This record gives sequence, C-alpha cells and structure tokens, in this order.
Amino acid sequence: MKTIGQNTFWERWPTFYSIYPEGAMHRIVQKATYPDDREFLGYGIKPDITVTPALQDYLQKKDASLYKALDYLEK
Repeated sequence: MKTIGQNTFWERWPTFYSIYPEGAMHRIVQKATYPDDREFLGYGIKPDITVTPALQDYLQKKDASLYKALDYLEK
C-alpha cells in the first residue's frame, strides 16, 4: 500500500468532552499511532509520495493528490 498526498500535522491529541445535564463531565482522548504503536504526535504522517498542490489547483478546485494517485495506478 502506498500513501499519496501531503504530510499531516498533529499538534495535540484530539480531545472530546461530554457534559451531562447534572453537571458531570468526562473527557475522551484519542491516541494517534502507527500500527506498530509508534506515536506520530508532533510529527504527522509522511506519505510515501508527497504531493504539494499549486495555487492553480486550489483555484480550480483540483485535487492534486487524486490525480497523482490515478497517474500512479496507470503506471
């Protein structure tokens, strides 16, 4: 499997709060790791094939990563 796109940027764990009518609250923290349990907090996930969209891609609403993936599959 290959990953294609831009590096992700995790700066902190996603945190969710639930608040109940009685005033009680609990927090759920999601841990982000690779399958081998290495954390990627602060590092993000680096794709195998990096795609950096150009300004024209944004203006034309073109998904540069999708086109790169399709090109990769055709080869």
